[in-house]
Amino acid sequence: MTFFFDRSLGKGIPRALNQIKKLPVEVIFHQQRFPANAPDDIWLPEVGRQGWIVLGQDYRYHTRPNELFAIQQYNVGCFYLWGSNAPQWDTFRCFARAYDKIADIVVSKQRPFLYVVHANGRVVEWDLRAGRVPFGRSRRAALGGFSAP
Repeated sequence: MTFFFDRSLGKGIPRALNQIKKLPVEVIFHQQRFPANAPDDIWLPEVGRQGWIVLGQDYRYHTRPNELFAIQQYNVGCFYLWGSNAPQWDTFRCFARAYDKIADIVVSKQRPFLYVVHANGRVVEWDLRAGRVPFGRSRRAALGGFSAP
């Protein structure tokens, strides 16, 4: 299993994960394989062809026609991680809380898919046809209390 960390997550978390001995997954971050400014609809097809799982904080893949098409056409599995405005440590903790759930989904769920990972580690499937952003601005949403459609 390979996790591809989108540029929206930066390099810190994937680099930290790559320091862990015997990590049960391969970790790749965007800038290792693509130019920093590569549009999403360019790298998403390649990630899908490779069978990698996308982790990111760009909460709009499903709202942009080209990106949504690439996710569906190339059977990409995506997870939106909470914390785009949070300290990186908090985002890392969010990922760690949800890791086992994410791994279970990756091996059991048919792609394409999109899941939202909340601050408390809760992982909720997101409808690829939903047009709204899966994280709200309210305090409740920021704390992981967002209710999916």
